[in-house]
This record gives sequence, C-alpha cells and structure tokens, in this order.
Amino acid sequence: MAEPKQVLYYFDPACPWTWRTSLWLREVRKVRPLSLEWSFVSLAVLNSPTDNMRELGEFWSKAALQTLVLAKRTGGDAAVDKLYMELGQARHTRGEDLDNPQTIENALEAAGLERGLLAQALADPTTLDDLQQSHDHVTKELKGIGSPGLVLKDGKQEGPVWYGPIINAVPEAEAAGQFWDNLLPIIERGDFFELKRNR
Repeated sequence: MAEPKQVLYYFDPACPWTWRTSLWLREVRKVRPLSLEWSFVSLAVLNSPTDNMRELGEFWSKAALQTLVLAKRTGGDAAVDKLYMELGQARHTRGEDLDNPQTIENALEAAGLERGLLAQALADPTTLDDLQQSHDHVTKELKGIGSPGLVLKDGKQEGPVWYGPIINAVPEAEAAGQFWDNLLPIIERGDFFELKRNR
C-alpha cells in the first residue's frame, strides 16, 4: 500500500474556484492514498494595497477565516474539513453571505461544532495573528499567487505552491483519481512552471 501523498491546501472559503478544487480533492482521497491538511489565505488581502490585515480592517471572509483558524486550533484538520464543507455549501450552493454571522453559526452547527466558536474567534486577536501568519507563509515564503494554493509535503518539507487546478465541473470517484494521476507527475517535476489557456 502506497504511503498517502500529503497535500497542504491553502484556501479562502469565499472563492468559488477554490471550492470546486477542494471538492475534487475530497473525491481523490476516496480513491487514492491522499491526506489533506487545510490552511488559509485571504483573497481580499491579496487584492488590496496592504498585506496587513489589521490595516485592511473588515473584509468579506474575515470572520469565516478567523472561525476556521480557531476550529483548526481546537479540533485540528478534521474540524476545518467539516466546517469548510458547510461554509462552502452555504456560500457556493445556496448563495448565502459569509459576512453574515448567522451563516457561519449555522455552518458551525451543521459541522457538529459549537455555534459560539464564531464569537470566540472574533474576540481572540490571536486568530487574526494566526491567519496573517498563514497568509504570509503561502504568499511571501512559498510565493503563492492566490486561492487555491496546493502544496505537496514530505513530512515537514513543503514543495512549491501550485495555483489551482482551476476546474468547473468537479470530477468524481475514479475520474477524480485519474485526474490526480495525470496531474501528480507534472507538479512533482522540478522544472515545470505553468500551463494555461483562455476560459
């Protein structure tokens, strides 16, 4: 049995493309040895004149991201996995606003987490510090350019961050696994940089 590939996935829950890619990766791990670790990046910060979240003030996914940070701190990747699924369904399936506290609290409840986690996250300034650290790591240290950011890991050693893949229809079951089989040799190459086409 092959050792699971470790994938570190940087995401902003507000991004619909990132949501689709995350659904694909969830399908991949059903049919291929794959472990997912979740971490965070802010598109609002990437698209602003400042990279300092405190200077930026409020932005569209700030509360959701801080809540995800606290969920990871208290419940690990399993908690983030469940909460991101519920937030994604709320935003990208039902069209709910992530800056509405009710949306986040309902997602927490649906994920089996305490609704009060939102208030705790917003009252704890260190959740914003952790979010800033995660964002800075992927954008400044790993030179990531957006959300999603996919990183292959070998223990604590992180490979380069890949933007994407950006997909519309989400492959399922074995089709998802075959897509992964085709993509993996490309991103494991040390001399491959980019492949794009017009949408």
